[in-house]
Amino acid sequence: MTSRTMWKREVITLNAGANDLLKQLTINQSGVSLDSEKVPVILEQVQKNTREILKEIKIQNFRAKVYVMGYYNAFPYIPEEQQEQLLPVLDQLNKVIEKEAKRADAAFIPTAKPIAKDFAAYLPNPQNIHLSEEGYEVVADAFWKEMKKQFMFRLTTEDRSITLQTGTEQKLTLKAVFNGKQEYAVEKLAEWSSSNEEIASVEDGVVTAHQKGTTTITAKYGGQQIKFVVKVIGPR
Repeated sequence: MTSRTMWKREVITLNAGANDLLKQLTINQSGVSLDSEKVPVILEQVQKNTREILKEIKIQNFRAKVYVMGYYNAFPYIPEEQQEQLLPVLDQLNKVIEKEAKRADAAFIPTAKPIAKDFAAYLPNPQNIHLSEEGYEVVADAFWKEMKKQFMFRLTTEDRSITLQTGTEQKLTLKAVFNGKQEYAVEKLAEWSSSNEEIASVEDGVVTAHQKGTTTITAKYGGQQIKFVVKVIGPR
């Protein structure tokens, strides 16, 4: 993504830091090994890189919500003694990334435990550190679990019940309130209907009164709905 387009994004996902660790691993037929003396240097570089990347993202687009991926154990098939060496380093790596994510007001998405629950299905090839399709779905679910909080909203209105004279119109208010804070008018985005269009019809939230009686106006948006009671009285 170029800096010219980044400022338009509402959501940015980031996975960075794993290559700093992977390139220091010695991988051969006997498994995986890592020089413990190199670990502090690796983690310091990951911390520096992550901080700089997140800082640049904020400069380019301070409005975007950033989600930073944590890392899973890509070598679940190596001998136990090697696991004992690698897993603490992986844990440190994730802690460094999580710390920098929180520092930048970004969300950290852990993936180690979800993948470890069934690594045989999610990493079926011992010679391949990349996930299977099912594994990527698990990671996507982990992201969505956190990301959906940004998109959770409730519908609200000021006009639950209105009274109109025949031949008149009134625009109903309909707002989506995200995270209990940001409000957006969604009258033109909602699906509107009237239980009795002979009494009153509705289009884009604008109710037109036709004849005396009472009808219910329904607005649907994003899987939610609000109902309005409209009473139409005769002309003055």
